[in-house]
Amino acid sequence: MRFVMLALALISVNLEFLFTWLALMQRVAPKTVAFGAGLVSAGLVSLAWALGQGLELILPAWVVGGSGLVPLVWALHAPQPAPVSAPAPLPTVAATSPLAAVIATALVLTARCQLTLFLPVMAGVSAWTLLGAVGLVGGLTVGLLYSLQGLARHPALAATITARAKASATTCYVLAGAFVAVDTGLVDQLVKVVSA
Repeated sequence: MRFVMLALALISVNLEFLFTWLALMQRVAPKTVAFGAGLVSAGLVSLAWALGQGLELILPAWVVGGSGLVPLVWALHAPQPAPVSAPAPLPTVAATSPLAAVIATALVLTARCQLTLFLPVMAGVSAWTLLGAVGLVGGLTVGLLYSLQGLARHPALAATITARAKASATTCYVLAGAFVAVDTGLVDQLVKVVSA
């Protein structure tokens, strides 16, 4: 179930930034964009796991599960992103290292979203699950961005996906938050407090 949540989170985050990825693919080789974004996603899943492990050393699992409420609140109260009329310029390192530019762009765009979703899902899992998650997230990012390359040729399809990306992301955030709240025992603790 955790892998399904990771996949949903990753797809939603990448769909939210569809036009940015498409603009990057017009300026940098698509394989470089896919590889750089895959590295960032795999690194963020690893960071979320490490943070979750550290938090569980000092806090009970159900308190760490409270971080699952962040995606719920975010989904219900997130501001609508402003429409982008022109692609954002690449960082200045693009002339010397396209991969560094892609990594910097991916970190700036997706780190907050991915960490918010990955931390509660990765808290308390084993190192083997982490390895599976890194493989899944890295591979899925690369595959997703290669398929986005095909969308660049069909702007009407890209516009339709972008219009529905907000609903997809909100659904994913709600599912991730609910899953973590139940999985870590937060709901049980809240029921005990209310019924006491």
